[in-house]
Amino acid sequence: MDPSLATRIDPDHRQRLAWFEDHQGEVWPFPPPLEGRLRLVARAKGIYKPAELDHAVSIRINVDSPYADGVPVPADDGGWLLSYHQEGNDPVDRDRQYTNRALMRCIVDQVPVGVLREVAPDRRRTQYEVLASMIQGVGEVRY
Repeated sequence: MDPSLATRIDPDHRQRLAWFEDHQGEVWPFPPPLEGRLRLVARAKGIYKPAELDHAVSIRINVDSPYADGVPVPADDGGWLLSYHQEGNDPVDRDRQYTNRALMRCIVDQVPVGVLREVAPDRRRTQYEVLASMIQGVGEVRY
């Protein structure tokens, strides 16, 4: 993790982001909370923003989502880009949702977001590929 980032975010937030970095490329079922209390992702929403934090912690991409989320696209510098749909369908309403505001705050403040992307289920159990990211630019998640 970038040392300057570590000084700008809450220790619990750092711990959550470290989990995504440590498990990048692995496939997991829905991840359990860390130490029994620090959630990494929400079941009800694609964007997870804990009440105690200003920024989103993670986004989740589901195969059967009603949103037109993109797939990772390779970038010239060896990273990749991902289009992620806001919560809700009307772009005018984007900032009315606390989750969208938290994700936009990540973009503005350059705070990474963990990403879980659904892959083929294992024995009918949903599985997610763990991706780690760095937010760059409005409307883009840069990896």
